[in-house]
Amino acid sequence: MWPTFWAVLLSAFLFTPCYAEGSRADPSPLELPDIVIRAERKKDKVSKRVVTHEELSRVAGSGGDPLKAIQALPGIAVANDSSSNPAIRGSAPQDNLYYVDNLPVGYLFHMGDTYSIFNPDLVGDFHIHPSAFGPEFHNATGGVIDITLREPRRDHAGVKINMSTLESDLLVEGPINKNQSLLLGARRSHLDFLLPKTGTLGNGLDYVQFPKFYDYQGKYLWRVGSRHSLSFQINGSEDKWGLKIREDSSVAAHEPDLAGTITGKLRYHSQGLVWKSALSPSSMNTLSLNRLRSGFSEAMTLGHVLADFDQFYLNENLLFRPAENHELTLGGGLIFSRIELDLDIKFDPPSDFDPDENHSSAARRRYQDTLSAGDYALFLRDRWTVHPRLVLIGGGRTSYDDYLGGTFTEPRAGTEFTLSETILLTAGWGRYHQFPEGHQVIDVFGNRDLSHFKAEHGVAGLERKLPDGWTCRLDGYYKTYDDLVVPDPVKTYVNGGSGSATGLEFLLKKEETAKWSGWLAVSQARSKRRNDRTGQDINFKYDQPLIINLVGHHKVSKTWSVGAKWRFNTGSPYTPVIGTYYDGTRLRPLYAGVNSARLPDYHRLDLRVDREWKFNTWTLSSYIEVINLYSRRNIGGYSYNADYSSRKPIHQLPTIPAFGLTAKF
Repeated sequence: MWPTFWAVLLSAFLFTPCYAEGSRADPSPLELPDIVIRAERKKDKVSKRVVTHEELSRVAGSGGDPLKAIQALPGIAVANDSSSNPAIRGSAPQDNLYYVDNLPVGYLFHMGDTYSIFNPDLVGDFHIHPSAFGPEFHNATGGVIDITLREPRRDHAGVKINMSTLESDLLVEGPINKNQSLLLGARRSHLDFLLPKTGTLGNGLDYVQFPKFYDYQGKYLWRVGSRHSLSFQINGSEDKWGLKIREDSSVAAHEPDLAGTITGKLRYHSQGLVWKSALSPSSMNTLSLNRLRSGFSEAMTLGHVLADFDQFYLNENLLFRPAENHELTLGGGLIFSRIELDLDIKFDPPSDFDPDENHSSAARRRYQDTLSAGDYALFLRDRWTVHPRLVLIGGGRTSYDDYLGGTFTEPRAGTEFTLSETILLTAGWGRYHQFPEGHQVIDVFGNRDLSHFKAEHGVAGLERKLPDGWTCRLDGYYKTYDDLVVPDPVKTYVNGGSGSATGLEFLLKKEETAKWSGWLAVSQARSKRRNDRTGQDINFKYDQPLIINLVGHHKVSKTWSVGAKWRFNTGSPYTPVIGTYYDGTRLRPLYAGVNSARLPDYHRLDLRVDREWKFNTWTLSSYIEVINLYSRRNIGGYSYNADYSSRKPIHQLPTIPAFGLTAKF
């Protein structure tokens, strides 16, 4: 069925007649595989998918959060309803790279990956590079989410107050003088105020600190003459939680040493400067400096984990055009890190290839040290418009990491060809590497002699512009992985794994030229992992072979609008329990093949209604959402009784109403 479906789509792309709405001369390949959200900040717009910030903010079920709404775009998988952190094109969320205004952030989502750390009104645009991204990005084998916060208002001072089911926030902004402006925003969750101080979550679990968070953002912009600008940015976030596992719970029956209270805190604070200079009519320089302090702590009956990171970033980017049809970008970066670790905990090393974690019987491991690391890189990107219909790019990145060691020289290339006024062909390729997870590369808990794992990306796309604001795009991609980290009985971890991800994606989108807008996104993909030392092949834990998103928005009048989103995806893989054995201490589960079964297919319909009131000097807007409108009981996993003789499903979100109210002055 599916090969026929994609063949019909390809035929429709090439042979369905339509009328040109503008020339595609001088295309650019610099962002070949991008999905670009809101107005582009680069001129290479013809090679990008464009979804505006406003469209994403009103996607039903997102609570007005555009970063959460990206899961409705092609190639994005999520673990379950409680997570918004995207798994992009067959990779894991931790394989992604996040930047905000050319500066790194500590993490992107609150409350276990549920709610983004940025006030939605501050997001100017963000680009998603799902694969084959350019040489300016490093240390990622998944995708890149590159966010830009909008500039502060320059016309007059303004205040925005927002209240929703989950949080409240305040934003103040405006001009300081003719050339300077400022914005400051802050948010805090408030469910911990509304709920009892302690309470039960069911299944033998209680909360002693309901998850709470705060975040803040600030941006000061100074236009120094007509050719220079300086921005100073601050942002930060903190999450806290506390959970009590009762002795009568199934969790404690399986892992006795987990019984008790678990508390945790996650935080980061970032300060950065970005200096942009137009050195000449044909050259632009961007210099970024940043300090990022982040950390997390967790305490439980098994022990405690404390980690503090202090990182300094320097990035230089020089763009110049030696000729009208030629653009070169030369850049580099330095990252210096200082990490303080205090770990004392019973630890059974986790692995995607072994589901049987047994922390209660594991040996206690202790590690306390201060580590330092440096990363150094240079990159070059060359864009050449060979012909009005053909653009070629070439480039690469060379980097060195002094913690694990190793120099990496990675070429990256791409091309775009304008087949006609309405059809654009693109292709891109590149090699990449990524640092392993933190616990895998420290003594006692991992293997200090690990190396980076590697990936190769390839992508090809076909885009067609249709009349009346319609566009469609078909993309195919592959990713291969080498030197993945796998478990080892002697060294804990070694580089001995490989993997692959392949897929096809289709996007049919309607711009808001009239009252209707929205899109249909269909993704078909497979993602596999292999332990080359044992020959074990598994489905990747984020493998969802078919994902369909249907998003619609209808502007009923100047003040009323309605929207809906329906999502379907193949059930995620999981490892079932098929029996038990006695390990000398207690009954333990016997598992089938890793990720050899799948949860039932997932689908959910969300509905949203927006209303706006305009007054003389201010506006009031509100929304009401109904999540999971038809009460689909989607299964997110299974909970087993004490002796593993029976199980019951863990259901995801039921039907939930949500609201938001915003006043702008």
